[in-house]
Amino acid sequence: MKAYYEDAFVTLYHGDYRDVLPRLEPVDHVICDPPYSEHVHSSARSQRMQASNDRGGRYGADVRRNVDLGFAHLGADDRAFLAGEFARLAQRWTLVFSDTESSHMWRDDLQTAGLDYVRTGAWIKVGSTPQFSGDRPATGFEAVTIAHQGGGGNGGTVAGSMPSGRTRSCSHAGSTTRGCTPRRSRSL
Repeated sequence: MKAYYEDAFVTLYHGDYRDVLPRLEPVDHVICDPPYSEHVHSSARSQRMQASNDRGGRYGADVRRNVDLGFAHLGADDRAFLAGEFARLAQRWTLVFSDTESSHMWRDDLQTAGLDYVRTGAWIKVGSTPQFSGDRPATGFEAVTIAHQGGGGNGGTVAGSMPSGRTRSCSHAGSTTRGCTPRRSRSL
């Protein structure tokens, strides 16, 4: 597997997570921001009215078209696969950023994969992007599902010293290309 980018602190792999994650070695922590759930994708609307009159348009209700977010939603099979890989990879903490509507599903899948659920936190999005449609408030935060490798003890704190020095963050880069970033941890 060839790195897309690498320096002293980070290695980036550009590819499908189903191909990349199984090849990675265990790390201290997994920090992941995967694609949104089907709920978010089906709710995304543009501000522009639908041109045709089949469901409203200029003579009927205010019908707005769905917005293509540029990547596929995360389904149940994807979430279960990722949870299993996170449980295999993370020697300590796993943090999964998600829409609030799917945080309970992440909790269930991470527990099924063998991780201990700790809590759900919130990432407060100061100055978050407005709703696409402009007709309702923006989402002001994302849920962070926090889990820990089982086996007792609290493993310290997320912001504490991370002696073995490897952590991983994952993000979506497209419908079939999702990147994972192994990083060197630093003591805070």
